[in-house]
Amino acid sequence: LASDVPSLVYKDSLGGGRFLKTFLTRHEEGQGGLVVVKVYLKRGAPGAGGGLDPDVVAGHERRLREIRTSLLTPAPHHPHAWPFQRELETERAVFLMRQYAHSTLYDRISTRPFLADAQKRWICYQLLHGLADAHARGVTHGDLKTENVLMTSWGWAFIADFASFKPSSLPADNPADYSYFFDAGSRRRCYVAPERFREAPQGEFTKASSPGSAGFRDGASGHVADKPAPSPVVTEAADVFSLGCVLGELFLDGSALFDLSQLLAFRRGEHDPSAQLAQGVPDAHARELVLRMTARDPRDRLGAGQYLAEWRRRGWFPAYFDEVHDFCAGLLTRDADGVAADVKAAFPRLMDAIVREEWEGAAGFRADDAAKKRPFLETPGWRDGAEGDGAEGDRAE
Repeated sequence: LASDVPSLVYKDSLGGGRFLKTFLTRHEEGQGGLVVVKVYLKRGAPGAGGGLDPDVVAGHERRLREIRTSLLTPAPHHPHAWPFQRELETERAVFLMRQYAHSTLYDRISTRPFLADAQKRWICYQLLHGLADAHARGVTHGDLKTENVLMTSWGWAFIADFASFKPSSLPADNPADYSYFFDAGSRRRCYVAPERFREAPQGEFTKASSPGSAGFRDGASGHVADKPAPSPVVTEAADVFSLGCVLGELFLDGSALFDLSQLLAFRRGEHDPSAQLAQGVPDAHARELVLRMTARDPRDRLGAGQYLAEWRRRGWFPAYFDEVHDFCAGLLTRDADGVAADVKAAFPRLMDAIVREEWEGAAGFRADDAAKKRPFLETPGWRDGAEGDGAEGDRAE
């Protein structure tokens, strides 16, 4: 790293699997910001391309630039995509670089204070927004999982590490390719849609990934490509399934919806995740959302934007989410003093909208209960009553 990218100083290892190694570095120029670097180490003799066709690498680099341009131009009003910011190929390696984030969703789920129900819905709302916007711009992700959802310290979510260079199909009878490309943390959790697994034709030997042939592969065949992979390599329905698995893990407080063996059994119709969700997720709307997004048949899945609209119509995503979303998006480009000033100015208005809607929602959406409680909103001290009666997620974080 020091010789290939001298402007970056190694700080720590962030793990990674056999395919990509991930490092935390510090940029020597400017203010010394933190940079995440994902490294593919070439196999083979130095100077020989490490077994990679130069046209293949160039095609993948070009696709990553296209993804970055599509996601950032025109600038989204609600930025939830975090593409790689630079690609670099050297004689010995391929480097993918992006800015470091406070934590991942995987980390946040298990970090105290644990997420309240309202916070989980807020993250779900943002991720549906982000995936819908990416799909509207012609970009699919290919490897959505909790480690690839980045979280700021104040709860804004980004979808990161768009994986156009990973295969879109995998052999169902050999877990080696799945482990090589998708099981970076060796946790055996699986977020890959069932239709992306294929059965090998009769008599065909499914060869595991080998150091000489693995790496940047053709998205259609899973073998070393003679030409750049087609774009996009993964369907939108497959991304929706992967996001459904991410949301399932979010609402199950860190328990995976599928491991690899369960996903393959689900693909064959021999496993049903509904029992696990019924036991671990008391919210019926959350259960239904996850189950519909992870339908076995991709034709039964809606688009991310359609799920967002439907669950908003049901009231599961409160109306104030839209207002808070607009406000928080404006904070992303503000410095610390600007953020403090904006929050101070908007806090009374936002809190009023939140408390009023949560108070009326706590009445069970029954008109008679709402009518009984509404007069208390007009009386002194009604805020104290709301805090004593409301749920944990009623208060803004």
